[in-house]
Amino acid sequence: MPAAAQGIGMALHELTTNATKYGALSNRDGRLNIDWTVTAAPEPAFSMQWRESGGPEVVVPSRKGFGHKVIGRMAEAAVDGSVEIDYAKNGLCWKITAPAANILEGASVPPPISRE
Repeated sequence: MPAAAQGIGMALHELTTNATKYGALSNRDGRLNIDWTVTAAPEPAFSMQWRESGGPEVVVPSRKGFGHKVIGRMAEAAVDGSVEIDYAKNGLCWKITAPAANILEGASVPPPISRE
């Protein structure tokens, strides 16, 4: 789990730095939403999403440097999962998904509540 915490922490630091310089956190109207979920089926999975809005129009980077590696391949390797990056014009969206056991200690998801 320490590698997962470090990888996600580094990615969030890089995303925050970029949002402050170029994205939603660079102006007064920008907003940032971070949420996470754990799902049960078919195997417990962890997903975290970073979504910016209200900032300057997003432009796809012309080059991919070290920061892109941090929020992409390095984060994926740290959790043995996958990362999706959407450079939507209205705000960057970054999502990481991995088996819950790779991120959460003692990860188990309770069975769904029956609503009969």
